[in-house]
Amino acid sequence: MSATLLTLEHVLAERLGTFFPFTTTAAATDSDYLVSSAFVNSNIAGTDLEGGWIQIESGALLGQQAQIRGGYGVVKTTGVVNLAEDLGGNVADEVDCGFYGRFPAFRTGTRRGHRELISESLARIPVVDRIAFAGTTGLKHYPVSAATYPWFHRPEDIIGIYGPVAAADDVPSAYTGPWHWEDDGEFRYLVFPNGPWKTGESFSVTVYRPANSRLKKSGVWTDQTSEAAGLVDLDDETLAQVGDVVTVAQAYAYRDLADHKAPGQTVAEWMAKAEMWEAKAVRRLNKRHRDPLSGIPNLTPSRSFPGGSQGLTKSGCWY
Repeated sequence: MSATLLTLEHVLAERLGTFFPFTTTAAATDSDYLVSSAFVNSNIAGTDLEGGWIQIESGALLGQQAQIRGGYGVVKTTGVVNLAEDLGGNVADEVDCGFYGRFPAFRTGTRRGHRELISESLARIPVVDRIAFAGTTGLKHYPVSAATYPWFHRPEDIIGIYGPVAAADDVPSAYTGPWHWEDDGEFRYLVFPNGPWKTGESFSVTVYRPANSRLKKSGVWTDQTSEAAGLVDLDDETLAQVGDVVTVAQAYAYRDLADHKAPGQTVAEWMAKAEMWEAKAVRRLNKRHRDPLSGIPNLTPSRSFPGGSQGLTKSGCWY
């Protein structure tokens, strides 16, 4: 089941202890504040939320964010939340919003947000997909397009090969004949010495691919050709499991807090949390690697992290 960027932002921010949702209860008459009765007579002090960020999560200003103004950002008697910068318009009544504490919803200057933490995590998380190939009688070398599948560049990406089938609703069986991988510069091939496939048949290759290499954008699932691809709009979706994404993203978040010497913990304490979540991510992701048809674990999964947290922190994933 797919998950939206908005869902992932909420779960990650809740895990980090810096999120709560609310709804506006009156229309603002200017673009530098909003109103919600959620703040009236609450236990939140007027200065508690200063420096945090508000993201607009429904309505005409969907996806915009602004930081809460310093010097008494929340007026508890009226529910007014004063913003440090103008939004693109006045916030209406009954608009869903989210408060984000330690990290903005998305990047502000050099400060990474939940969106960037999530998208970077997707590049390190494997999801299972099936790629179809059209058979040709006598053909032994089947090219794997580097332009279409830039992430598919080694045999370790392959879980299994299935087929042949003559119709889309046929149930494929596992192919047990000989095959190997050839990589000649920019050309990549699946090689079947016996030429088992016939014209009119198709076979499929089940693979692990980075979760950010296939995303739902503007309502359409699309192959991504950039390893920097990520979720941008709040309704963008990924096939990665929510728990996988937020576990990896927490590791990145705590490293960022250590790098910024964030208050509340020492640098060493933030780093200890980062290492703990990296270890959890390694264990969680390595358990995912098994053939979905047979249930047999793949002992050399392409996206496992046998070196521990090194696999999460090293640069790059596709190449």
